[in-house]
Formats: sequence, structure tokens, C-alpha cells
Amino acid sequence: YLCGGGFALLYAYVMFTSSTDLTFCYVIVMLLILLVYADKKLVSLLCTYALVINILVLVFRAVTQGFTAAQITNAEIIIACIILSYIFVLMSVTKIAQINDANIKKADSDRTQSDDLLKLTLKVAGDMAGNIDQVSHSTSQLRDSIAGTQTAMEDLSSGTSETAAAIQVQQQQTENIAETVKPETI
Repeated sequence: YLCGGGFALLYAYVMFTSSTDLTFCYVIVMLLILLVYADKKLVSLLCTYALVINILVLVFRAVTQGFTAAQITNAEIIIACIILSYIFVLMSVTKIAQINDANIKKADSDRTQSDDLLKLTLKVAGDMAGNIDQVSHSTSQLRDSIAGTQTAMEDLSSGTSETAAAIQVQQQQTENIAETVKPETI
């Protein structure tokens, strides 16, 4: 707005002090520069201001110097050029605003999708962590059960060895008794 206001003052000064009819072209350059900002209000104000200034300059010149047929044609061209430039810039600003709105909606949609994906990822990660904890707990219980089974197997193996040794001792004693009891054959 500062740039537009400063330009408006400079434009009025140049239009009233210039001796050429082509000075009005400065407003076209400024309109193209302001097109980047996509501000309908600023563009409308500047175009209206430029149109009013050009009409005042043409009236001032007509009153002070008079107009020839060629100068009337030039005045018509100047007014038409400013009006057509205004229409072009206004249409461009409107289209840029529509494109920007579409881009904002797309960005919002993408952000929403990203948020949903992040929530889903966090939920899956939380579920996986819970499952990992369960598996870890089950593995710990299995390890404890295996250790208990191993101890029982070792005890059983030890008991079996002791039983085998006891049977062997019993067998030896039975053989000793059998030999002692056995009648001697002559």
C-alpha cells in the first residue's frame, strides 16, 4: 500500500508535468508489479486513481491547449488502454486468488491426511510395543518353564542313575545270597 500510494503521487506529478501522451504507460508497469500481490482492492484503487488522473490531465490539456482530432484519438486510446489494463489485471488477480485458494485447500487436505497417517502410525507402533511386551513376558515364562523342566529332568536323570546303581547293588547282593544258599554239589 505504501508503494502504491507513493507511486500514485509520483504518477500524478509526472502526468501533469510531462509533455508526451505516452507517460500513462507507467501505470501499466505498476499494475503488472502489483499483480504479484494479488490484492484486488489495491489494484482497483490504483486503476481508478490512474483513470481519474488521466481524465483530469486530458481535460486540463483540452481547456488550456485545445485538442486536435489526433489528440482526441490519443485520449481515447489512453483511456481504453487503462481500462483494458485494469480488466486484465483484475481478471489475473481473481484467477491468482482462485489458484491460491485451491492450493490452500489442497495443503489443508494433505496436512489432514498426514495427521491421520501419523495417528495411525503411532497407534500401530503402540500396538506393536504392547505385543512385544506380551511376547517378552511369554518368552520369560517359557524360559522359566524350560529351566524348571531342565531341573526336573536332571533330578529324574540323577534318580534314574541312583535307581540303576541301587538295582545293580541289589542284583549283586542277590547273586551273593544265591551263591551262599546254593548247595554244594559233590
